[in-house]
Amino acid sequence: MFCRQTNLAVLGSRDPGSNRRVFTAKDVQRIQEWQDRVNEVVMVAESNTAVMNSLRGFYEELLGDTDFPVRDSGKGDVDAFTTQINYMIADLKLQITRANLLERITRDRKDLVSTLVFFFFPDRN
Repeated sequence: MFCRQTNLAVLGSRDPGSNRRVFTAKDVQRIQEWQDRVNEVVMVAESNTAVMNSLRGFYEELLGDTDFPVRDSGKGDVDAFTTQINYMIADLKLQITRANLLERITRDRKDLVSTLVFFFFPDRN
């Protein structure tokens, strides 16, 4: 969503008389809101990854516990469960990488729009 709104900051013509969008401080605030949302997503995904790692470790330790009543008969189920958790962790790590990239792009766009607002149009803040 924000890319469509800030594409003119990156791709728009700077030629006099050309049709261009005039960015304001409100645009900078809106981009900051998107950046904050992306950072929240990263924080939650990293937290979920830590929880899943802990859960996987708990079930793997059960298989090493001689007092666990279904240690031998439940090994296949526990292994399948921990494999599923591994897939989920890998997927979350990929999503975290993507979100971090989106955050960098958002930050760069915010910097560009801020420059346009405060340097080129200081009277329109």
